[in-house]
Amino acid sequence: MPFYCQHKVLAGLRDAYLYTGSPLAKELFRGLSDWSVNVVSNISDEQMQQVLGSEHGGMNETLVDAYKIFGDKKYLDGAKKYSHRQMIDGMKTFNPTFLDGKHANTQVPKYIGFERAWQEDKSLTDYRNAVLNFWNDVAQNRTVCIGGNSISEHFQNHQNGQLYINNMEGPESCNSNNMLKLSEDLFDDTHDAKYADFYEATMWNHIMSTQDPETGGYVYFTSLRPLSYRIYSQVNQGMWCCVGTGMENHSKYGHFIYTHSATNDTLYVNLFTASELKSKKFGIRQETNFPYEQKTKLTITKGGKFTLAIRKPSWASADGKASYTYQTKKWKAGEVVNVALPMTLRYEECPDYKSYIAFKYGPILLGARTETEAQLPNEYGGEGRMDHSPGARSTAKPLSSAPLLIGNRSEVFSNIQTKDLSKLSFTLNTDKGTLPLVPFYSIQHSRYSCYFFQGTKEDYANSDMGRKDAEEQALQARTLDYVATGEQQSEAGHEVKFSTGSTSGSYRGENYRDAKNGEFIQYVVENTQGLKTDLSLMLRFITSDRGRTADIFIDDQKLGDITIQPRMQGADEQGFFNVEYAIPESLLLDSKGNVKKKLTFKIAASPNTMCPGLYYVRLMKK
Repeated sequence: MPFYCQHKVLAGLRDAYLYTGSPLAKELFRGLSDWSVNVVSNISDEQMQQVLGSEHGGMNETLVDAYKIFGDKKYLDGAKKYSHRQMIDGMKTFNPTFLDGKHANTQVPKYIGFERAWQEDKSLTDYRNAVLNFWNDVAQNRTVCIGGNSISEHFQNHQNGQLYINNMEGPESCNSNNMLKLSEDLFDDTHDAKYADFYEATMWNHIMSTQDPETGGYVYFTSLRPLSYRIYSQVNQGMWCCVGTGMENHSKYGHFIYTHSATNDTLYVNLFTASELKSKKFGIRQETNFPYEQKTKLTITKGGKFTLAIRKPSWASADGKASYTYQTKKWKAGEVVNVALPMTLRYEECPDYKSYIAFKYGPILLGARTETEAQLPNEYGGEGRMDHSPGARSTAKPLSSAPLLIGNRSEVFSNIQTKDLSKLSFTLNTDKGTLPLVPFYSIQHSRYSCYFFQGTKEDYANSDMGRKDAEEQALQARTLDYVATGEQQSEAGHEVKFSTGSTSGSYRGENYRDAKNGEFIQYVVENTQGLKTDLSLMLRFITSDRGRTADIFIDDQKLGDITIQPRMQGADEQGFFNVEYAIPESLLLDSKGNVKKKLTFKIAASPNTMCPGLYYVRLMKK
């Protein structure tokens, strides 16, 4: 984690020099780059790879930039040393399961660095192949309707698509920010329109939606669960990673509109945004009200011979493929190129969960504004470590209470009527009545749905939505605090401690943490309502850990124990089951008789067995 912060400082100094020409920033960047190389110079490559198993941002990227600026090969060698071989080797040939269960935003900056290293050293073909395969897997197989990816900051396996709908912690803003950076780098190398198409969709549908237009607060997780809403940061209260990234995100809308070739003889028009470009070689003005009109006007303001390349988006192409149209000539100042951008309505299925669909008009995701409450719970996150997370509060509503689209999919567009195309305003007929269907980024301070269950009456009757909803709603209503074990942010927010033999991972689609014989796992959970009676702990295990035994403690007082048997009461078809332990009133009060707001939970393995895998911890009320 220290290198994660180091990367941010390096990148800031680099940008201060590149954007402002500051000689002080340049020398500070050089000095900190020297330190970054020297501090790991005495450890072996094998030891370094162990270090790189923790989140370290894009250290390799900034050291490649130091090599580019200063020309000293020690920085390029340093960048290679900071490159995580596991992530190169795992994706140098396409592997659609390699990323399953991995912390998403830990990985993307690494691949940005791999790409930058290849740009400066073309012998690094394994770096390059890993980058191309990583982007293809994330963008084409793991990206949801807003252009983001991951659940609770982790990539999911392809049997777990329902988590995009069930889980409150949807795609993270930082992850999309880094995927845009990677897409830019790949576009610069290839000028393949698919990278610009991805950039456009993610910018409009995720990045644009992550700032409160009233307060300027930023959004960490964008929940895709129907009937969710956004949680915003507050000034001087929550400096989440997505706050720092958010400041960068919303200053960059002009960043990728135009690019040029390495030979400076081709000008690419990538995005359709009212803007004007003035450079030594090119001058062009773009006039448009896109996406509220289906055209743009380009006026050449500086004459000269060059190639003008205009993106033809996949959503405006008959064959559904993105490309560029090229025109090479001696341009005259004042010449005009009018570009038609025809939009149509279409739907996209949720990855690996085809019962849910989302609607797009051109590149723009449409969402239903479902209801506005007088006070949305935790809408403005406070100082709490997990206040950025909608999953940390009981805000979920039953999926069956969300708007459903019952009928044949071939007739689904009959539910949509155009209201005002100049505002991209539609209406959607659902089983809950008619709802406004508008650009997703425009829905703020309201519950929304952007994915909709769509199927016949028979499909719905055969689903387990109602049963699961009732169980989940009852569980959420009783939950005071929740630890998503094995997940970085949740564990950090609950002051995790564990022995050296503890490991975490994903099994059968759920994350866990375990420990070796005689070792322990510990979290601090919060009694948010200050209750002094009728509290309990609910722990989640799996029967495949049969034979494992452990003791359960609250504040070092034994609460109970667990021995995993091949068959356990309440186990589901995957073998998961929950055990609930009542907490005596004596453990909820301190020595003065005051209610404890925080309780330390510990599970300790017996000397003879590993600790059972722990799949979550809930502090529950009656």
